[in-house]
Amino acid sequence: ALDESGQVKWRAQATSDVSVPPVVGYGVVVVRSGDYRVQAFNAETGDRIWSVQRPGPALTLRAAARMVMIEGLVISAIPGGKLIGINAVSGDVQWEGTVAIPKGSSDLERVIDVVGAPVVLGQLMCAVSYQGRIVCFDIAAGGRPAWAKDFSSLVGLALDTLHVYAPNQTDVVTALNIQNGSAVWAQEALKNRKLTSPAAVASTVAVGDYEGFVHFLAQKDGHLLARVSVGGGAIRSPLLATPQGVLVQTGDGALVMLALK
Repeated sequence: ALDESGQVKWRAQATSDVSVPPVVGYGVVVVRSGDYRVQAFNAETGDRIWSVQRPGPALTLRAAARMVMIEGLVISAIPGGKLIGINAVSGDVQWEGTVAIPKGSSDLERVIDVVGAPVVLGQLMCAVSYQGRIVCFDIAAGGRPAWAKDFSSLVGLALDTLHVYAPNQTDVVTALNIQNGSAVWAQEALKNRKLTSPAAVASTVAVGDYEGFVHFLAQKDGHLLARVSVGGGAIRSPLLATPQGVLVQTGDGALVMLALK
């Protein structure tokens, strides 16, 4: 952790490699490490406060998973297609939900990890997995699944008040009805372009690709509206929807804001 002048305030050792961005809030810094352990450190001192671990399968996907913090709960993916909600202060597991169940006879066929970040809109929290499903959980009903749809993604999803948007593992961008999961449209024009997780902003859906382009699709029917080159090679980081437009981190680390008019 760095202070406001950029000096190191504290440094703490996690139990394994850390590839998932930490989340910060309620006086803690929460880290998920490569050994499937979720740990919280005191934001002021760096002291470890709590640790939660689940056993992992023989094979997992080194996916672009992310955690979120919602009203004092840390929502994190765990191996085997599940999400857990952990009290940020105490470390108590408050909720556990299944996004998908492993299938198949081999370890490779049974790789089924949650990818991207869980997204909350109103009373729904939605997540997607590789070789599994898109599931929207009803928060008001104690986190029970509201609906589920077979799906496989490598990057994650986005929501608006009408649809859930996600590229599948071959980069076909799909929109599902947010109320019941029924298919609304699928756009195959960006197939195999190694898309990022999408961002829903204004009346568009934006995705980045392996050549440094950002593509804009119409939320209503998925037709291509525009594409913009931001340079810097492959876009790896998820796009971020903001009130000003779409924030993009290019392959060489530059930040670009694309304003929508």
